Amino acid sequence: MKNRILFVDDDKFILDTFRRTFREFDIALCDSPVKALEMMREEAFDVVVSDYKMPKMDGVEFIRRASEINPNSVRIMLTGNADLEIAVRAVNEGSVFKFLQKPCDRNVLKTIVEKAIEKFNSEKELRDSSEENYYKATHDSLTGLANRFMLQEKARDYIDNWNRYQKRFALFYMDLDKFKPINDTYGHHIGDEVLKEIASRLLKIVRATDTVARLGGDEFVILAENVKNEEEASVMAKKIIKAVTAPIYTDNDLVLEVGISIGISIYPEHADQYKILLEEADACVYKSKEKGGSAYTIGGCR
Repeated sequence: MKNRILFVDDDKFILDTFRRTFREFDIALCDSPVKALEMMREEAFDVVVSDYKMPKMDGVEFIRRASEINPNSVRIMLTGNADLEIAVRAVNEGSVFKFLQKPCDRNVLKTIVEKAIEKFNSEKELRDSSEENYYKATHDSLTGLANRFMLQEKARDYIDNWNRYQKRFALFYMDLDKFKPINDTYGHHIGDEVLKEIASRLLKIVRATDTVARLGGDEFVILAENVKNEEEASVMAKKIIKAVTAPIYTDNDLVLEVGISIGISIYPEHADQYKILLEEADACVYKSKEKGGSAYTIGGCR
């Protein structure tokens, strides 16, 4: 896939020169910085080449706004004015990759644009690699849910929200019932299928501000924001049990059933530290299992 390049200049003759010079590239031409910004809101451009002197908005202001819309683009500015102050503004305010004076040799401009493309592709590769590594470090490889590390980070955010806005949250610690026999009877590949299905069901229950995590094995945790009291926690726990205990249909036509034991702790009533909150909910899981499974227990278990 070719890199997308946007050329902005109010001179139609220059735009036509761009068209002929870069005919083998994937380009878009625009004679207005205002229209160009609208275009950038609709699609991402990898390289942006802009004139400095344009009506309604100079090139520095355009580049500044363009960098806000798409901070990853590589930006080049052209001007017929050799004023050093303009160049300094362009670099300092707009994060301009290159500043070229008009008239600019077409081959020189082409070389600069090719270098800008190389810069964009190199930085994109680094960004993608960094994002991929971060995702792997913070998510469960089987289910795609948050892992233990991400759960702890999210808990810190929820505690900050309590400190700022007095927003309570609940921690639901969940352990599947009757899961081990499935693994032992049908193998780990079926067990993994069940775990992925449970993860999917949990995600459908929660709100956008909630966090679902897998701690490993058949243990899951939900951090649910704005759970004000035990009554609201009970309502959510019942939804979880109903969703999880529904029959699971596997790809090889097995119909399986699991239960779920839930321990619940509410911040800050049951603990004012994440580690203790987690331990409290974990202890409540065992109380739920003593009830026969597919049950929940709220606080006061340690």
